[in-house]
Amino acid sequence: HRDLHRLIRRQRQMCIRDSLPGAGFFCWFAIVEAGFSVLLPMDFMETALLGWLIYAVIYPVVGIRLGILPYTPGPPETGSGYYGFVNGPWKYKYWAWTGLFLGLALWVLWLHKGHIVRVFSSLWGRGGEEQGIPYRLMSIGLIIMSIIFIIFLTASGVPVIMALFIWLTFSLMAIGQARILGEYFGRIPVYAPVMLPANYAFGASIGLWDWKLPTDSTALFRTQFMTAAMGTGGPRFYTGSWKSIWLYKIGDMTGTRARDIFIALVICLIIVPLWTNFFNLWWVHHMGGLTRVSMGFYSGVVGAVTNNYTNAPGNYSPTDWFNYLISGAMIIILVCYLRTRFPWFFINPVALITITFWDWMWLNVLVGFIIKFIALKIGGPKFLEERVYPVVVGYLMGYGTAMGIAMFLAFLTKAIPVFQANFIP
Repeated sequence: HRDLHRLIRRQRQMCIRDSLPGAGFFCWFAIVEAGFSVLLPMDFMETALLGWLIYAVIYPVVGIRLGILPYTPGPPETGSGYYGFVNGPWKYKYWAWTGLFLGLALWVLWLHKGHIVRVFSSLWGRGGEEQGIPYRLMSIGLIIMSIIFIIFLTASGVPVIMALFIWLTFSLMAIGQARILGEYFGRIPVYAPVMLPANYAFGASIGLWDWKLPTDSTALFRTQFMTAAMGTGGPRFYTGSWKSIWLYKIGDMTGTRARDIFIALVICLIIVPLWTNFFNLWWVHHMGGLTRVSMGFYSGVVGAVTNNYTNAPGNYSPTDWFNYLISGAMIIILVCYLRTRFPWFFINPVALITITFWDWMWLNVLVGFIIKFIALKIGGPKFLEERVYPVVVGYLMGYGTAMGIAMFLAFLTKAIPVFQANFIP
């Protein structure tokens, strides 16, 4: 039976590769994310599936047929990064993360320009507040944290003008992340991969370093290293503001005041760095040192990313970056504008960006779309709200509870015995 199943699966894969070479049907199916997808708006799921069809199926198949994309017959390519990041003339993942993402941030700024002015005018005029947080506190906090951000970079050897450039571009990306998290629960672009060529080109154009690569410029290396550390995991200069922004969205949905979330985040800001830094030192020393405790994965990732535009050119050039920025920003702003003018225009700008993670998303979204579509056809919105949503939410909560119990049991039965066996007083 297993051999027959493998044979059928292999024949199906070969049939797909022969008729649709390079098509991206690889996926990670996560039943929890499929459940979350049921809660997404229909226009988001429709756009996501259309985007997957364009990015992962039509583009690679047509490109291979025309001879403009590389392709080696054999096992199917696994993941959105093969043509999205590495190969071909249109690296759509870079395009979406650069132009679409920053264009979305510019649209948000334009749409809310009046409110932004009102918040900052509290510095010299009459103050206001929003859900218990004074506008003056928001304004002063942003200014102070921005200054600390820039000082931290310059103290690390990044030139002042580059620190300002990084602050500006990162702030735009944080705004784009906030907009995405207002509608979608995950899979958002990160800062580092898309900004390395921009840093390199901007610094070279104003004479901070030469255009030649490999570089002998310490300033370029430190700039790229600090940028690389802003978009990876592990112990590093991490700027995952989107994780705190997410809490404000959850608070809005659950009726929790922004003031209470802000206080909780400030407490975490004080406690977590102190605890993690001291605890990490204690942990490494009492578990046998770095020879027995591996902490090199994320530093290795940072080192590998930093290699781009210091020792070697990256996968896309500064010219690509500029072209992607202009074309992507124009398209996403046009999409946003059309959505404000025509109710029938269903293309969702957030979905166009996030579906570049199609290997993580398309099947989960498809399952969620089918469930929601059938529910609407059977009983309409009332049936969806009163019958389907409670079942989906109940399942997700039950799944999370079961996983929490399993993790606790694993901690007791596996983690603690390993700790006891390796602990050095």
